[in-house]
Amino acid sequence: MLSHRKPHNPVAVSTVSRWIKEVLSLAGIDVSYFKGHSTRSASSSKAGIVGASVQEILGEGRWSKENTWQKFYNKPIISKEQMFQTKVVSDK
Repeated sequence: MLSHRKPHNPVAVSTVSRWIKEVLSLAGIDVSYFKGHSTRSASSSKAGIVGASVQEILGEGRWSKENTWQKFYNKPIISKEQMFQTKVVSDK
């Protein structure tokens, strides 16, 4: 990934991660729990929910084995309503 500012050099992985965390934080997401890499599982899980084939997901995520995606990245997506309900009944 190249920077949008001169001299347009490649940016470091840590910079991209910081940018992602800033956007997550602006969206109201708890960045003490969710990190830049969290977007990998969130986006691929959502792709599966909306109908992308497993082969498409594996290809875009550059996974060679479905088991890797299923075990480590395919997570349940919680709706805003479910999050609210969980917080209301939580004892925390």
